[in-house]
Amino acid sequence: RITHLVHLANPRVYTSNHAVGETLVMLRNVLEVCSDHNLHLIYPSGGEIYSGYRGKEIAADEKLPPNPQGVKAETQWLCELLIGHHRLKYGLRCGLLRSPVLYGAANRPKFLWTFVAHARAGEPIYTHEYRNGIPGLDLLHVNDFCKAVSSSIRSGFEGDANLGSGRL
Repeated sequence: RITHLVHLANPRVYTSNHAVGETLVMLRNVLEVCSDHNLHLIYPSGGEIYSGYRGKEIAADEKLPPNPQGVKAETQWLCELLIGHHRLKYGLRCGLLRSPVLYGAANRPKFLWTFVAHARAGEPIYTHEYRNGIPGLDLLHVNDFCKAVSSSIRSGFEGDANLGSGRL
């Protein structure tokens, strides 16, 4: 009586060229299972697919074309293309959820925990600045991400959704 499959698997190291192939093979297997058993896929992707845009600030909504930069971003983009192909060719039902950086579980992201540890200890906090300005992130608590996944399952959501505020 399984109706949905939430695909959360990734290679342990996901920033190498080797991981691109591993990630695509994992996803291809999941897509076959979904197709063979008529399952609705919930696929978490990430805002990194917009990482190639260079500007002080961008509004990353679902209409913004992907512009990945780097192995992780390019891998996510390739996965989204493969999902799109299966939607068109095989009628895959899929809710694709693009999340910003998740926090609130384990010690990730590491820089955030380092920042908090320095603040609690009263130590100086050093930041850096890029040529186009100071770094920024859109953060989403892991519990809010889980609520989005649950809501997507309950509602039968099909399509692409950018989670978070869409602003750094």
